[in-house]
Amino acid sequence: QNIDAIMINGDFVKHGVALPQNNTSVGDPYEDAWNEIKNIITYNMDMVREYFPDKDILPTIGNNDVIVHDQMPCSMQQH
Repeated sequence: QNIDAIMINGDFVKHGVALPQNNTSVGDPYEDAWNEIKNIITYNMDMVREYFPDKDILPTIGNNDVIVHDQMPCSMQQH
């Protein structure tokens, strides 16, 4: 294969996993959502690395790959 790098556009995670912007859940839904999102992204990246172990992989983050839908964190204070 004559591939230098693989760029993967965002949205590893389907709609409905990230919390809605008007989230009113009880408990710690942020931690639950983040754990599920990390697991999905990790699974997908592991699969890509399995098939392309020697290639540079350049993933991007989509609006569904964050804790609250459509909201990218601006600082680590939000985590």
